[in-house]
Amino acid sequence: MIKENLCDNCGKYPVTTKDCREDDCGGYSKVYSCRYCAGLNDKWHYRVRAENLDPKEVLGVEDEADTWTITVKMTVFAGDMDKDNVISNAESLLPDLLDGTDFTGIAVIDAKRDEV
Repeated sequence: MIKENLCDNCGKYPVTTKDCREDDCGGYSKVYSCRYCAGLNDKWHYRVRAENLDPKEVLGVEDEADTWTITVKMTVFAGDMDKDNVISNAESLLPDLLDGTDFTGIAVIDAKRDEV
């Protein structure tokens, strides 16, 4: 678990993911999400918060086996950028990589400099 509290979005389930979501100003902000809110697109992520909906019901998840977490490795050239900047840049690129049909959520968890 990333943070020892409840989801910033729904407040119902434990935090499992540091998520990147579009904010009210059109930029992207970090949000600590539960596994269910992390699986929502931006529209439903907002509606869960605004209307106090249960994200598990929105997703139609009845059992823990309904969702999978997949680890993907991306290698980028970052020059002399520090780890926080690399993660921030990767988070800003993620929405462009998704078309909304195959993925329910995506987040940058960590970054590690490759050994030469």
